[in-house]
Amino acid sequence: MIEEGYKRYACDRRDEDHADGKKPVEYMRDEDKRVGDWHVVVWVDVNGVQRKSTLCEECWKKWESISYDQREETQKFMDD
Repeated sequence: MIEEGYKRYACDRRDEDHADGKKPVEYMRDEDKRVGDWHVVVWVDVNGVQRKSTLCEECWKKWESISYDQREETQKFMDD
């Protein structure tokens, strides 16, 4: 049987960036509750190029922490 309608989710970070040494890959339908554990982020790299990446929940939490720190530093810079 071939069942259609699934999307493949894979983290864009390297295997070794994950706690278990392997990046997660999952196949899910849009209505699957686990879809909410995947995040697409848009960012600008050091060359000024806009990039888009897909992150698993583990990497998203790290991203959020880094992003918050950067926003906080920018706010302090602007307020000085």
